[in-house]
Order: sequence, then structure tokens, then C-alpha cells
Amino acid sequence: MAGRSAIQRAGRYVAAWAMSLLLSAAVSAAENSVTTISVVTTNDFHGWIQGHGTEGGAHWLQGYLDIIRAEHPGRVLHLDAGDTWQGALISDYFEFEPAIEILNLMDVAALGFANHELVTGIESFQYVGSQLDFPLLAGNVYYRDEYRPPGEIGLVPPLEPFVIEQVAGVKIGLIGVLDPSVIAPYGSGSWVKQELYLADSLSTVRRALRKTARLGARFNIVITHIASSPAYQPEVLEDLVCNLNSNRVNLVVTGHMHVGMATEICGIPVVQSWDHGTAFSRIDFDVDLRSGRVIGYRMNQEPTRVFQSQEGVPATYQRWDTSEVVEVLPDPVIQERVEYWEERLADAVDDVIGHTNAAMPSDRRRESVVADWIADLFREALEYQVDFVAFRGGSAIDAGDITLGEFLTAIERNNEIIIIELTGEEVLQVLEDGITEEPYGLLQVSGLQYAVDYDRPDGEQLVGDVIDTNTYLPVDPTATYLLATTGYLAEGAQGMDTMLANPHQGTEIYYRDYLLAWLPANSPFDPPDPAVEQRITVYGDVPD
Repeated sequence: MAGRSAIQRAGRYVAAWAMSLLLSAAVSAAENSVTTISVVTTNDFHGWIQGHGTEGGAHWLQGYLDIIRAEHPGRVLHLDAGDTWQGALISDYFEFEPAIEILNLMDVAALGFANHELVTGIESFQYVGSQLDFPLLAGNVYYRDEYRPPGEIGLVPPLEPFVIEQVAGVKIGLIGVLDPSVIAPYGSGSWVKQELYLADSLSTVRRALRKTARLGARFNIVITHIASSPAYQPEVLEDLVCNLNSNRVNLVVTGHMHVGMATEICGIPVVQSWDHGTAFSRIDFDVDLRSGRVIGYRMNQEPTRVFQSQEGVPATYQRWDTSEVVEVLPDPVIQERVEYWEERLADAVDDVIGHTNAAMPSDRRRESVVADWIADLFREALEYQVDFVAFRGGSAIDAGDITLGEFLTAIERNNEIIIIELTGEEVLQVLEDGITEEPYGLLQVSGLQYAVDYDRPDGEQLVGDVIDTNTYLPVDPTATYLLATTGYLAEGAQGMDTMLANPHQGTEIYYRDYLLAWLPANSPFDPPDPAVEQRITVYGDVPD
């Protein structure tokens, strides 16, 4: 009996040992069936390959991504939400070639198609799309029937509705959609709405999800350009995201608003990373290799800033796997190409791009010739669909040939032209708001004539009737007008509270770009003459 008991006890020990091995093997197998995939996202690059001051730059952004790729070799996916190659002079001047080359070097997996890809026309974005080494995604951009080229059907080529990207054996559906909210009714938006049709975003994404599911993708990412954020028209973004199935869509990458966003909406992480290559978002997904499904994720609390240096010390990044803080180094291959294009642009500043028959001086306290010229071209760019222009900007340009360098010195900013709806009473308040002491000066105008008395108290310096030069009648305080200005002032800068408080509409037209294209096509030209225009009459002791 004792022997049998010992045998039985031994059997039980063997069984327990075997079970322990099985459980250990099961745990090990379960651990081995999970992998981590890092998704890095950018948006609204606008061709700024060289960066801004101590921030951004494609070579520095890639330096950060090189560190993340060292954490997860072969398991990093770089996605961009569009507005990618148009905007910065270094890209625009060389017909987007610098941005195309750099993007191809950065190993982008897919690019969401956006409104600024449309600004320069269909043929332009089709050419750029043919030069990219990665897909351009938007499943809802179609020709209207009367504009469809012979033989073309479906999406405007080379757009694709989605692609399946395989990372570490996991099939990931990348779905693109250009939300109709980003297309403005004025300027470039007008031809887009005339020639193209943008289908509903939600139905487009749902249709693509059915197709990615049939192809085996259980992990899906939606890339969209949308005129919405948690702080601006949030219902537009929520209407899209909250109507998606969080079990099927694992991430929404957005662009257009130039904000930093890392949040969860209706159970789905949603990110946007400011602009101009100065930041990126990172989301690490834990994925079950057996099912291909996401079982968890970790995300930045906010997008990571891309520094070239921080307060004079080297830029650093904290790895997520070891928590080690490491120095960021610019990617040498991309740095060499960025420096090449910067040298090319420096050589180009002596190129003559136009000719003015008279000097265009600048004056912040009186009517400015160069500002009259710019303001009139605002209205021309918008096909005269606005009543007035009010803005600040423009340094003096000498008579004769205009070089690119002189132009860039005079026109430093490249703000989007924004349209604001105002009552006549609010137009008068905007002009009063614009009469400031140092350092801003007066608002320069087109379509208006007004007078200023500097000897009167602040807030009472606008005197007499303000004349609408479209009718040569006084501005009607009860009427509604459309006023064009720069994006900078529209955001309430320099005391423009009245502008900020009223309905805005983007135009997708950047005024420096427009002037740069206008000059060679219209030179030589005669600038406006303030003695004839008499847009601003000044009384009293004019401040320095």
C-alpha cells in the first residue's frame, strides 16, 4: 500500500510538473503572439523641409523617427494627413521637387490627400502623385460628369481609396478620405466644387472597411483632412468618428486645423500634430498576431515637438521601451538634400521676377503704396467676390526690376487669405480697432476710403463717413459685407477682436504665393497712386 501511495504521489508530481510545463508553454506562446507596432503621424507639412528656426526640418524629424525605428525594427508605420508639398517657398519655387524628394527619402507608408494638393490644379497633383513612392489616399474625390476626361471612371487618378500595409505579418488597412468641410466656396475652392465631387466621408470609410475586412485586415486606420477639432466645429469631427465602429477602426489621423491633438473620441484615438514638420504623434499598438486585432494602445498625451536644439542644448527624445533619454541627431542623408535645396534657393534670390514702373514705398501711419497694390490683388485673387480688404503688411519695393530676394524681404509672410462676414457697423469697428500706436499702424484697405484724426482720443480717431468705393456711398451700418484679410489678423492678432468674433471662411489662397505668380505674368506694371486713390486721409499730429 505504501509503495502504491508513493507511486501515486510520484504520478501526481509528474502530472503537476507536466501541467506546469504546459501552462508555461501556453504563457510563452501567448506572449510570443503579441507584437507592438508604432504608428507615427504628421500633417500639414506644406513643403517646409528646412524647418522653422530651432524647430522642425525633415532631417530632424527623421532623426526622431530613427530612434523609434531602433525601438521597434521593422514595426514602425509613418503616415501623413496631407497638405504636404505646397506652401513653403523652398518647395513652391522649384515646383515641389524638394518636398517630393524628401518625402520619398522619409519612408512614408501613405499620404492622405488634402485641399492644398488641389490648390495648384488637377494636372499638378496628378504629376506629383506619379512621382511619389507611396500611395496617395482619398476614396471620395471624383470628377463631375461634364469634366470627366474620356475613358476615366471612378476616382480621380492617381488617388486610391485604401491600401493594405503588412507590418510584422499584420495586415493594416489604411483608408483615406478628404472631408468636404475643407473645400472653401471662394478662390481655389470654387473650381474644385465646379469640377470635382466629394462624396460623403462616412459612407466612403464604411465602404472601404468592408473591402479591407474581405482582404483580411482587422486593424484599420482612417486618414482624413477635416475642418474640425475639439475647439472648432467639434460636431464635424465627432459626426465622423462617433459613427465609426471602434472595434474596426483603431485610429483616426487628421490634418487641416494646424492644432496639436491626441485624444480619444467615442473610443477611437484621434491625432493631429500641428504643422510644418515641427511635431509628430506616436501611438504604439499591441497586436495579437493570431487574429491581427489590436488588443491595446499607448499614445502621446500631446504631439512631440521636433527640436533642432532646446535652449542651446542638443535635442533629446525619451525612448518608450527603456525610458532612456537619448540625443537626437539629424538624418545625414536627408540633411544633405535639405542643404542642397537651401543653397539652390539662396542662388535664386538674385533672379528678376518682375518690374514695377514706379517705386512702392511703405507707410504704417498713412496710405501705403505697396499695401494698396497688395490689397487690390487680394480682391483679384478672390475674383472680386468680396467687398473690402483690410490688412497690414508689405515693405517698400524700389522702382525697376524686382528680384526674388527683394520680393521676399517685402512680403515676409505667406498667410492664407480669409473672408469674414461683417455688418457695416462691424466694418467701422474693425477700422477703429486698426488705428494703433506702436508698432502696428493703420489697416491698409481696398474697396474703402476712410479718414483718421490722430489728435482725437483712442477709440474715437475714425472720423467722417467711411466710403464703399464699389458704390461711392457710405458704408451702411445695417448691411452685411464680406471682408478679406490675412489669417494672422483673422485670428485676432494685433487687437483685431472684431474680426475674430465673426464668421470666417478660408480661401486656400496664400497671398505671397499669389503675388509670386502674378509678378512675371503682369510685369511691367503701374502700382496704385495714393494721390489718386485717396483711400486713407490723415489729420492731426502723425505718430512716428
